[in-house]
Amino acid sequence: MILPPSTPRFLALLFLLPVIPLLGPLPKKLKNPPSAHGILLDRYGKELTHFPREDYFRHQPVSLQEVPVHLIKATLAAEDKRFFNHPGIDYLASARALYKNTSRNHITSGASTITQQLIKISTPKEKRTPGKKLSEIMLARRLETRWSKDQILTAYLNRLDYGSHRQGCAEAARYFFKKPLADLSLAESALLAALPQAPSRLTPRRNPQAALKRRNWILDRLTFEFDYPSSKIEIAKSEPLQLANPKTKNPIPHLSNRFSEGARLSIDSELQRKTHAILGEELSKLDQKNVQHGALVVIENATGEILAFHGSSDFESSNGGPGNGAPNFRTARS
Repeated sequence: MILPPSTPRFLALLFLLPVIPLLGPLPKKLKNPPSAHGILLDRYGKELTHFPREDYFRHQPVSLQEVPVHLIKATLAAEDKRFFNHPGIDYLASARALYKNTSRNHITSGASTITQQLIKISTPKEKRTPGKKLSEIMLARRLETRWSKDQILTAYLNRLDYGSHRQGCAEAARYFFKKPLADLSLAESALLAALPQAPSRLTPRRNPQAALKRRNWILDRLTFEFDYPSSKIEIAKSEPLQLANPKTKNPIPHLSNRFSEGARLSIDSELQRKTHAILGEELSKLDQKNVQHGALVVIENATGEILAFHGSSDFESSNGGPGNGAPNFRTARS
């Protein structure tokens, strides 16, 4: 039975159509922020070493107040220039992309806003179809009615994959530049903003030219979208790519594998460093006796806490380095 347009039932349905997408739950993954990787701290709270999560990713959570303005604007210029002005969807661009993709029966174009991208990375991976895109649009509208723009942007910057198993902008800054976010230059911020589009293809260590090309494109967009002075942009574009050494030496290799999660240890990191040098010096005096390794443990007599621990002189040595010469182990956990 087809109801005439004048009936109350039809009018009620017409009224509910724009409301229906706003009803229902948000993706469960959005409710729980990504977990941080494990960090081992010394007795004074200084980081000794860290290890990845079970999915091999490393992540440091960050608040929006800790993210520099340069990085926020570079991300907006790269991904969603109208983020603070739209309701979660760029309707014109989405309609154009949906029409093009439907007519060609496969995905050839996209117009995802930051809100839509956040929905995408917070839901199970599925084949890209027009139906999947429509679902993302509905969830993006729903999210925009429940979260503030700052909440959405914070979640986005914390969940992005920057490549090399680094999740979130804070961990990406640490890995690529060995810097806290606050110390990033304009060029470094633009480089980080470039990576999430294609983390593998744009990884600066394997494909520096592609990474620099997109970095410079984003820098140019900052002039166009946010009125950055062209002189400042040209200086940033001339900045060479200077990446930090990705390898970091673990000062407590014989201890760290005893922990599956973060902890604060009784180790004194400065004493650990000095005693490692002392151990090497003492062993060098025994070269003629073919002594290759030695162990060293420093214990605080009053408390029994371990202040320094070396199971061998060189953990990375292929000649017995991983072996632990201090088998009478007492936990270094405070």
